[in-house]
Amino acid sequence: MSSVERVVMMPNRALTLVTPAKALPEERSSEDPSPLLPVLFIGGIAFLGAVTFATTIAACLALRNTGVMAPW
Repeated sequence: MSSVERVVMMPNRALTLVTPAKALPEERSSEDPSPLLPVLFIGGIAFLGAVTFATTIAACLALRNTGVMAPW
């Protein structure tokens, strides 16, 4: 018996697709006191990574032009 036949055979039973949620309390005490702190922390790490990457490229180019590194 397929599922379509089972639904058709039960016409009196209402299909409940979504159950109503319980009401949430108005006051929420678990709010983060400083919501931007994680953003600033990760932004600082990304900034240090970008500066390190740019400094590495500049150092490689400077060493290449001085003759310390073999030319490319």
